[in-house]
Amino acid sequence: NRKLVKEINKRNNFRVGFLEDLAGIRIVEDGKEYPIQGIKIVLMNPLITHELIEKLIDEIKESAKKLAK
Repeated sequence: NRKLVKEINKRNNFRVGFLEDLAGIRIVEDGKEYPIQGIKIVLMNPLITHELIEKLIDEIKESAKKLAK
């Protein structure tokens, strides 16, 4: 998630954030606890359109594909 956030922000079309420890929630796997991490996206602008949200989703997909290579 951290690499994906950096890639999206590097493209400079959208600005997203990274959540290191979401609400103190933990995932337990093999007896170890891991914090939930994620991408933070805030859509507060009244000018946000459905088309702009679709462009953001495309940007996330393209960035993820680039990182997967």
